[in-house]
Amino acid sequence: RQKAIVRRLRALHRVVDKHLTKENRKRETFIKSKWNLKELPQGLIFVDFRDPADHICCNLKLKDGSCRKGPLRMTVKDGLQDLRRLQAVQRCSGDQAAVDELERLDAAAMRALFANEAKAKAKARPAPTRGPTRSKRAKQYGI
Repeated sequence: RQKAIVRRLRALHRVVDKHLTKENRKRETFIKSKWNLKELPQGLIFVDFRDPADHICCNLKLKDGSCRKGPLRMTVKDGLQDLRRLQAVQRCSGDQAAVDELERLDAAAMRALFANEAKAKAKARPAPTRGPTRSKRAKQYGI
């Protein structure tokens, strides 16, 4: 009986694995066409912020084997610039200095992103209207 359960679980695992692989390929194809890339440069990753893969960021590898995501960027060029800058800081001053710089860049990028969104919302919002002019008010009340 246990062998039958193990066989069923293995078969289920193969089906799930096949489905996930297919979905990952679809996602990669979609992302590469969206960003007009044949291959994503090493050290960069796509990030889902508001839409699927709408941003890109660098992925900094630390000496302990962990990774830290850099600031969200709208272009591959900006993501590569971040990666090069952070790797240079890491080489010269170590992991902690690179993480500090990463956090500073990330905070600046978020401030810029939300400031741009606020400006766009303000432009889209209609200008506030004032009440009726004095002459219209006077006509309304017969003054």
